[in-house]
Amino acid sequence: MLLSRQPKDKHLAPFIEAFWTCEVSNGRGLERVLPNGRTQLFINLHQDALHHFDDSGSVIQQASGMALQGPVETPIVIDRAEQRALCGVVFSVGAAFAIFGGKVSEVGSDLVDLNRLSWTDQWSLHERLRKARDAATRLDLLETAFSERIPLLQDWDIIVRQASIQLRMGVDVRAVSNQFETSQQTLIMRFRERTGLTPKTYSRIERLQQLVRNKRPETPWAEAALDAGFADQSHMVREFRRFAGVTPTEYLPTSEDQQNHIALHN
Repeated sequence: MLLSRQPKDKHLAPFIEAFWTCEVSNGRGLERVLPNGRTQLFINLHQDALHHFDDSGSVIQQASGMALQGPVETPIVIDRAEQRALCGVVFSVGAAFAIFGGKVSEVGSDLVDLNRLSWTDQWSLHERLRKARDAATRLDLLETAFSERIPLLQDWDIIVRQASIQLRMGVDVRAVSNQFETSQQTLIMRFRERTGLTPKTYSRIERLQQLVRNKRPETPWAEAALDAGFADQSHMVREFRRFAGVTPTEYLPTSEDQQNHIALHN
C-alpha cells in the first residue's frame, strides 16, 4: 500500500512535491524503477539498510536506512523486501540544493547517508517514524521535520524552478534561456548544479513520465506517443528503452499506484 500527499504547509510547497509511505506485504523479488527526474529521500523503517542492485541481484550500492539520492538517468533495481516499511520525500526540482546546500551537488545518483548532509538528528526522526501509529501520522512527522528546515529561495532557485515548468511543457532549452535572458550555457550549468540533470535530460525524463502517467490500456502506443510529445512511435520506443530499460510492450507496472515500478524476473 502506498500513501502519498503534498505538503499541508504552504511554505513547504515550493520545495517538496510529496511525502510518501508504503508497506509491502509480499516483500520478495527485485523491481526496476524508472527515473523520475527528482532528488529523493528514502527511509527504511524495517532495517538500517538501503541497496541498489544490478539485474542479476548483485549489490552495486549500499547505504544506511536513511539516504538521499539525486536524480538517475537510467533505471535502478531495488528489492521489494526493503519496501516492507519505507517512507520518503520527493523534492521539487532544484529544492534539495536549497535545503541541503552545495553538498547535494556531490550526491549524484548514488545513495548518500543523511548524516553526511549535516542532518544531526536523523536517528531520532527515524525512531519517531518507526513508532508512528499509522501512515498518516508518519507523513505528518516527516512534514514537521522539514518545516523546521525551510530555506530562503535565492533568485536562481526561482529561475530553475520556473525553467523546469517550461521544460516540462516541452519548451526547448534555447527558448527557455531566452525567456530568462541568459545564455544556454549558463542555464545548463546552473540547472545541472541545482538539479543534477541537464535541462535536456530532465525534459526527456519528464516526457516519459507524462507518457506513463497518461497512457490508458485502450490507447494505442502510437497515439499515446504523440500525445506525450514524441516525434513518432519509434522515437518513443528508443526513449522508453533508454530510460526504462524495457520496450513499451514489455512495460508492466507492479501496481496502479506504483507505475514507475516494474517487476524484474531473473
